[in-house]
Amino acid sequence: NLDGNTKGIFAEYKLYDTNFQMSIIKYPTKEFANSAFNNCSAYFEKNNEIINKNNNTIIFKKDDKYTIIRLNQEFLILVINIKTEKISEDFLNYIKDGGRLNVR
Repeated sequence: NLDGNTKGIFAEYKLYDTNFQMSIIKYPTKEFANSAFNNCSAYFEKNNEIINKNNNTIIFKKDDKYTIIRLNQEFLILVINIKTEKISEDFLNYIKDGGRLNVR
């Protein structure tokens, strides 16, 4: 679901001495973003275990690595290669909290 009206970034991220990758893709409308979220979800559901699924966020697991996909308005957030469920949950809370990391 990428075209000339789609913008995005890809970054290497580090949390708790663990590296993983994150993409943030901005679609021209919420409808385009929703379609991309559904397509991305269907792709990951084929070969990954669903760990948590609610509203606009899904956490997948495969080969002891976690993947998060999240829909937020016209943004699709994809975080891959996370090593533990705790890091997945903490990073997801970080995203939900607007970038403020409150670790337990």
